Amino acid sequence: MKVDLHVHSNHSDGVYSPKEVIKIAKKEGIGCLALTDHNCIAGIPEALKAGEKFDVEVIPGVEILSDCSEILGYYIDFKDKKLKDYLKKVQKGVDKTARIFIRILNKAGYALSYKKIERIYGYPLMRIHVLYYLRSKEPKKEQQKKFQEMRKETYYPKGKFYFKIRQDRAEKVIKIIKKAGGIPVLAHPWFEKGFEKRVPSLVRAGLQGIEINSPGKNESDINKINKLCKRYNIIKTGGNDFHSDYVNPFNKEYYCGYDTVEKFKKLNKDGQ
Repeated sequence: MKVDLHVHSNHSDGVYSPKEVIKIAKKEGIGCLALTDHNCIAGIPEALKAGEKFDVEVIPGVEILSDCSEILGYYIDFKDKKLKDYLKKVQKGVDKTARIFIRILNKAGYALSYKKIERIYGYPLMRIHVLYYLRSKEPKKEQQKKFQEMRKETYYPKGKFYFKIRQDRAEKVIKIIKKAGGIPVLAHPWFEKGFEKRVPSLVRAGLQGIEINSPGKNESDINKINKLCKRYNIIKTGGNDFHSDYVNPFNKEYYCGYDTVEKFKKLNKDGQ
């Protein structure tokens, strides 16, 4: 069975609704996926309902910002009040970041309106929504090239539009996920320089897995991740980080086996 444990909908920065995501996944032959919207759990009920309709097993999940990449949470209780309250706080910070980003772009010569873009993509606005908006204004043949160029300038430390954002410690995020009944996993760790030094502390906080296979993976870090997972007896995961047909589309290279899901289920059953 094809399993994808990292998927986004338009409730965060994906393009498709949860129902559309499940329908696309079914066509791709995916039998199980986790909806892991950024700092948002609003799409989970729709995804679960669509999963029943299209016979796709849906894992309720989330991906939360932290000071050490992002933390994925699987099998969360998406009705948990404390989790909802925390995500509202994170969303407020994300929207503030988008406002700052727009001001930086305007100083660089763009003429952008927060209100106009927010009307299209909704609250909270994310930086990538601004990039989606800019992409839509380019000639069709140039859209993907310009989008990727702007993406690098925005999210990479050497990019001209990059700025550092203060986030909560990953240990705190892990504990919040655990309290909501979830299984915390470190997402795309290769985007965080020196991540391996943090792993012992993250494990003490309750980390139960590390993503080893997703777009942008750094092969030089794979050996580190394998060793860390073996040393701390934690789960290796994978997924496409799907957003759309042009941002990390479904690709067989990044699926993982159903044995990973079975390990999650065992953790839940054992109450770990």
